[in-house]
Amino acid sequence: RLLKYLESDGSLDNTIVIYTSDQGFYVGEHGFFDKRLGLEEGMRMPLLVRYPKSIPAGTVVTDLVSNIDYPSTIIDFAGLDIPNSMHGISFRPQLEGREPAEVRDACFYAFYSSSTPKHYGIRTATHKLLRYVDKNGSLIGSDLFDLGKDPQELKSVINDPEYAQILASLETRMERKLTEIKIQPDQLPGQ
Repeated sequence: RLLKYLESDGSLDNTIVIYTSDQGFYVGEHGFFDKRLGLEEGMRMPLLVRYPKSIPAGTVVTDLVSNIDYPSTIIDFAGLDIPNSMHGISFRPQLEGREPAEVRDACFYAFYSSSTPKHYGIRTATHKLLRYVDKNGSLIGSDLFDLGKDPQELKSVINDPEYAQILASLETRMERKLTEIKIQPDQLPGQ
């Protein structure tokens, strides 16, 4: 109905239509309901963008995109300068099939609610590290998932010696990401 209205109004070809939503819900995956855990079903967000003037139909962006990238992308499409204070990266080049100047190498995730253990982590294109903390912020457990071999995140490889270098690399990336986005230790879940 929205597209038909924009077409009848004469503004469809000059309107960027974006469909997105909040993160997904578990509907039995992993034995969970709701969305309060940093596994894929509870982290991923739907995103469809329509703008035939510059986005070819059927374009699929496989680079990591975070919801904080949405405002930067919209500002970019509006032809304005993206403020340096914004953490988001415009993914307009990927939507238009161009080589981006900057690509997100990891996404930070944090969950502060009390309905599941508070936790935070980092996700790359191939792996995810989650840290679980108690109400005092003390580490109570961690998970490491190989998203290529285990896309459903059914088996944590956190204690597998074959993943020691990947774990160390993700821990370093997480610390770098926390510094980059200016999250202080007392701002992490459990603090």
